[in-house]
Amino acid sequence: MSTSSGKELLKKIGLWLGLILGTFIFFVVTMAVLQSFELGETVVAGIPMITTLYFWGGFGLIKHGWRKVVGTIAFLLAAALNFVLIASPYDTLGEFRGTRIFLLTLFLSSIFLIMQKGKLLRLVGILVILLTIIGALLGAFFQIPNLDLLQ
Repeated sequence: MSTSSGKELLKKIGLWLGLILGTFIFFVVTMAVLQSFELGETVVAGIPMITTLYFWGGFGLIKHGWRKVVGTIAFLLAAALNFVLIASPYDTLGEFRGTRIFLLTLFLSSIFLIMQKGKLLRLVGILVILLTIIGALLGAFFQIPNLDLLQ
């Protein structure tokens, strides 16, 4: 093993450790910031988790081979989880407003997919935009019974 290959290995390990450490720090800081705004538990736990899945999914999508498959799975898992959190019923109007932030992450992920080179990724991006619209409508539909419109 030559010196240059040892340095290369350390560089690769350092990159991965840096990305994992950065992800952990992002997760903790984002949860702390969201808790300071007194948002619901769904927002506080969901946003960092979904954003992390989008990051690692997007990171995998720009690679080749097995990393692209893992990235695709992570990206689709994040989109599905995001859709579930958008369309879930809410107890209060404040909780409904707080979870609208999920629409932004889902919309930005669809833009990322549409900007990719592959036709399948662009198609999935368009599908994610449609899911964003459906999720927003379902969330609003489930919120209507909780509003006191007749009072």
